Amino acid sequence: SLRFFDLVSPQNNLIRRLGILALDLDDETKRLLPPLRRNQGVIVAAPTADASVLGQQLHPGDVIYSLNGKAVASIQDLRQLVRDLGYGEPAVFQVERERKLTYLTMQVD
Repeated sequence: SLRFFDLVSPQNNLIRRLGILALDLDDETKRLLPPLRRNQGVIVAAPTADASVLGQQLHPGDVIYSLNGKAVASIQDLRQLVRDLGYGEPAVFQVERERKLTYLTMQVD
């Protein structure tokens, strides 16, 4: 996960409610990952300590493709979808992790 570290800054990349620093999938960041199934998404760069998320966790290197069935093409998309989540509402993420597509379910405060 250190490979992402010099690309992130808290003011640009923090998604506080999820407790992650995230990066848009672009030509630069794609080079740091194995070949992916999709061209649009958001990379989890690093966890932060300040979220209370219940359930499965997002890991560095995960690529988020959707949240509750809505496409995530950018950090901006992800921020908006997370902002719209109700308190304690389940959040289902479709992610690619270690070249497999999987679903993670969590509750976000």
